Amino acid sequence: MQEQVPLQALARVTSYDWLMSLGAMPAGYAVAPLAAHAWGEATPLVGAAVLVVLSCAGTAAVPAVRRLTWQATPAPQPVAPTATTG
Repeated sequence: MQEQVPLQALARVTSYDWLMSLGAMPAGYAVAPLAAHAWGEATPLVGAAVLVVLSCAGTAAVPAVRRLTWQATPAPQPVAPTATTG
């Protein structure tokens, strides 16, 4: 993210990323026991797995995501030893 987002927007983008990543957790903790009680333990787990696969596939389906490239970082060059006079 640090290479692809402009510096002036990096803090905002990172905060939205964390908000979306962590914001749904309390709702999941609240709904999971109810769903497990209503449909059994396997059904909510399969449903969550399907949602994860669909969201990953949806992200991969965006052409701009598939064309995303990074600048190659040059390898550090070894420093030649210097002779010291004594």
